[in-house]
Amino acid sequence: MAESVKFKDGRYLDADDVYDFEQKKTQKEINANVHSVDVNYTRQILFETTDDVISKTIEIPQDGYVQCSARTQNIRGSAFIRLMIGEVIVFEFSPSNSLIYFYAWTPMFFVKKGVKITVTLQTDSADGINSVYLYGLA
Repeated sequence: MAESVKFKDGRYLDADDVYDFEQKKTQKEINANVHSVDVNYTRQILFETTDDVISKTIEIPQDGYVQCSARTQNIRGSAFIRLMIGEVIVFEFSPSNSLIYFYAWTPMFFVKKGVKITVTLQTDSADGINSVYLYGLA
């Protein structure tokens, strides 16, 4: 089971909370406001394509964790991923070399139902696969 940060009032950790944590005096104050959450690792494919370059905005259908992947296959390429949640770029990755069978994955990011994410995925390869997954809460 994975753990995520959930406040006692039911909200999940976001960028504003990270700023608040930085202002806290002790770890005990932070720990007093959080507890663990279970993740359902059965994933839902929100989007998948073999198009080389895609930029797509997706509205999240339920609370859960979003993850993106870009992978090359038998044709050499270079995977690129950019994930925006709302108006904030939370992840960007671009390797400096071109490889065959190269996989790039984002970490899992918590998202609420109705939030819009924008993904940019690229493989520079004719046989690459770009995907966006959603994992629900257990």
